[in-house]
Amino acid sequence: MTNEIYVHAKPTNNKAKQTFYILLSLASAVTLVYLFIGVYKGIVGLCAVALITAAVLVHTKYIGAEYYYDITEDYEGTPVFVVRQVVGKRSTTLCRLDLFSITKVERLDREAAKKHKAPAGYKKYSYLPTLSPDSRLCVTAVSSAEKAEIMIEASDEFCDMLLRLSREARADFYSED
Repeated sequence: MTNEIYVHAKPTNNKAKQTFYILLSLASAVTLVYLFIGVYKGIVGLCAVALITAAVLVHTKYIGAEYYYDITEDYEGTPVFVVRQVVGKRSTTLCRLDLFSITKVERLDREAAKKHKAPAGYKKYSYLPTLSPDSRLCVTAVSSAEKAEIMIEASDEFCDMLLRLSREARADFYSED
């Protein structure tokens, strides 16, 4: 494999922003109530902290982060699939899979994703830039380290390319043994 592919996954809806602003507004209102009540201050204060925490979580995961899906080669020349998260100037690798370990790539719509359960023994990871997207890709991987399902959001072309390249990598890997 000589071509490297980099995809910048962008949110497909504004649900995360709306949820963030609603949580922030509720946190502000509850904080104001906290300042003026005499009883149950601890419970109201705890609710305010919970709402602020939820708002920060939504902002950190969906609004402030950018996701990149890369198909490249590692230092040994093994084709790999990498998921990176960029927040500000900081880039973090969240997932790195050898392409030969990918066994299945399928598209799930919102209803199918709600009903979908990971098989027993599989870990489930979500690297979606959109809060509750209309469709997502479920990448199933089996390696010597773990069995996992990775949820990503990409185009049909990327899905087809990832599936094709993983089949080629698997054929190359098993033909070498």
